[in-house]
Amino acid sequence: MKQSEVKLKLDNYIGFDDDGYLECTVFLGTDDNPIINEKFSMKDIIKDFIDIRSSTKGFDKMYEQQRDMVIKTLEKSIEALKKAA
Repeated sequence: MKQSEVKLKLDNYIGFDDDGYLECTVFLGTDDNPIINEKFSMKDIIKDFIDIRSSTKGFDKMYEQQRDMVIKTLEKSIEALKKAA
């Protein structure tokens, strides 16, 4: 069996769309039409983060550092947005 090597050039964009959703777009080569275009709600991402790391007793202690890092990152992001306005 003969083997061949294929190289693909992918460009990606991760950012916010006009409606405030996180958007992940992947382009193949120089084509303007993305091969992947997914949108995510920040609210849903945070809800999933909480659901995965909590129990019936509340937030699990082993995840407190992760939670605090997310909180600090979000607070700094909000601060930057307010300063840019």
